[in-house]
Amino acid sequence: MVRVIYHPVRGDAVAEAPRLFRDSTGARCGVDWEAAILRGYVVAELGPFKSGRGEFDRQSLAGIVQMMRAAEPHGVRSRYGHPQRVTDDVNLFLGWSRNARLDGDLARADLHFDRMDGLAKRVLDLAERAPWAIGSSLDASFDDVRRVDAGGRPLRDSCGELLPAIWRPRRIYASDIVNRGDAVRCLLPKTDSQRRYEIERALRGSNV
Repeated sequence: MVRVIYHPVRGDAVAEAPRLFRDSTGARCGVDWEAAILRGYVVAELGPFKSGRGEFDRQSLAGIVQMMRAAEPHGVRSRYGHPQRVTDDVNLFLGWSRNARLDGDLARADLHFDRMDGLAKRVLDLAERAPWAIGSSLDASFDDVRRVDAGGRPLRDSCGELLPAIWRPRRIYASDIVNRGDAVRCLLPKTDSQRRYEIERALRGSNV
């Protein structure tokens, strides 16, 4: 069933159903304007960070999901950016991240917005129109697990560079929406093929 609702940013009536899809767990993902929820946004993903300073493996993702679920039913707070001051933390507060889950190579969660102000609408609008243009980033503490061979020697890649350390979460303080997430390449990918397309588009420097 397709429901027609009023779009708070565009100011017109739009159909709700096509914007939502389901991940591998069966949970809904997408921009839910009516409920003021960003469903299934990517908290973290498998593989090396863009900066090369670290990497998440499957154990890392499982730990992130476990810690976020331990914060239920309240959830993990979410801000726009990583606030530097207490006043920023209040002014940039978005809401609460809940229902963390593993979806293949991704850790996803649902961001429940505290109120539909201009900042919330901007985030939802970007997530709907250009999810490759924004990302998310964990405010957390991690343990670095150095990668070594059986003899205890650091592992290197084919070019002789040290492989990045595996980051394992110790404590999660927030899951923030940011302009560029180091461990997230697209805020709201639908499928593996779309994920690759959006990464390629971002690398080409597409405009929002």
